[in-house]
Amino acid sequence: MHIHLTEFNSTLQVSMQTNFKDLNICKSYSQVIIISDSTVYSLYGQALLDQLHAFHVTNIILDSGESIKNINTATNCWEEMHRLGADRHSLIIGLGGGVITDLAGFVAGCYMRGIDVIHVPTTLMGMVDAAIGGKTGINLSRGKNVVGLIHQPQQIFILPHCLQSLPDQEFIAGLAEIVKYAIILNPLLFQMLEENATTILSREPFLIHQLISECCKIKTNIVRQDEKDIGIRQILNFGHTFAHAIEAATQYTLFTHGEAVSIGISCAFYTSWVMQFIDHSLIIRLHRLLKRLKLPIDLPRHLIPEKLISFMYGDKKSVAGQLNLILINEIGNAQLYNDIDPLLILKALNLKITEQNIE
Repeated sequence: MHIHLTEFNSTLQVSMQTNFKDLNICKSYSQVIIISDSTVYSLYGQALLDQLHAFHVTNIILDSGESIKNINTATNCWEEMHRLGADRHSLIIGLGGGVITDLAGFVAGCYMRGIDVIHVPTTLMGMVDAAIGGKTGINLSRGKNVVGLIHQPQQIFILPHCLQSLPDQEFIAGLAEIVKYAIILNPLLFQMLEENATTILSREPFLIHQLISECCKIKTNIVRQDEKDIGIRQILNFGHTFAHAIEAATQYTLFTHGEAVSIGISCAFYTSWVMQFIDHSLIIRLHRLLKRLKLPIDLPRHLIPEKLISFMYGDKKSVAGQLNLILINEIGNAQLYNDIDPLLILKALNLKITEQNIE
């Protein structure tokens, strides 16, 4: 699969291949810096290095997890790159999941006012979402991805076979983004997920390849229309205002990003129901699918709705003290709604908590 986004200043290529030998770096670089985490690098670092024999290669290997996505880690990367002599003609390769590609893209976008980056996502979350579209970012204590920039990668190199080594929790977490795509733009994809949940969880290669391909097409088509995230691209944040608030309110320790997105999608459905955009039956249908995919739907009991809403005000879509949300009208139809009354969100969250306690 090759998708070219020719509207950008440079051509972005998303390619799905079978092994690292297919990685083709067309430009000449003074140095290649691989940014990865210790777990991923131990699995795939050598295979990547074997394809970079024509370049001077150095590695920056980080710890794993969301906690590294901060300004201190970024600064340490810049200091190390400068010490290694990285210049404006250097290339960064982000090898890992969404945390690594977000961080590597941010480091590349800022270093010497921007150097090239190639993403090699190794998680389902990275393959279908995080690595695509040029969004980069680091977290603040009360807000996820609050600091960042849009810096398009030169190439996104996807190897679906990497998913076979992915822990179950990480694989399942990535399914939340696929559910999101289905909800906002593709009712047939939603039905496909409903009908094939068991096979998807078994990681059947042909079906997983189809899902990745479809999600890449959806996202690249949206980004093609709105690279800077000022219009239609905002629908890709469906469920994420809740999710980011859940992550920040729990110090990024209780849920993976995908798990938080799954709960956030449920919260968005309840808000859509309270605002009379959907029937309650659609919430039941959503929960049935999420449960079949082994994704969580419940808010943690200790997280009171008022606290969650306070964190939502720190979201990037909140403007001038107004809460703006992507909400659903039906499967395949999502829209941005501005200045949502926080009392309606509070009502939705309380209804959700009441129902999850009954269940």
